[in-house]
Amino acid sequence: MLYIINHSPYHDDNLLNALRFAQPGNAFVLIADAVTAACTGNPISEAITYAMQNSNVYVLQDDLDARGIDAVLIEGMRMIDYTAFVDLTLKHQHCVSW
Repeated sequence: MLYIINHSPYHDDNLLNALRFAQPGNAFVLIADAVTAACTGNPISEAITYAMQNSNVYVLQDDLDARGIDAVLIEGMRMIDYTAFVDLTLKHQHCVSW
């Protein structure tokens, strides 16, 4: 399962809820305002760090750049471009947008 998250953790609990449903081997892509969750010190950074033990978490580089975010990313967070994002959607049989 690929979870595509587009809301900031400062806006709603979508990412936190998705993390609760995740199974080992699932993947997450943080896009749009959700890229703020990739930075250290966000309200759910501990939950993301814990989830990264069993899941891959990616952040879209272009959305970080568009928001002028150059903060320190959570250790293990992987930055990807649009091509890699498309590849992830093709790799996973099911994709869910939150």
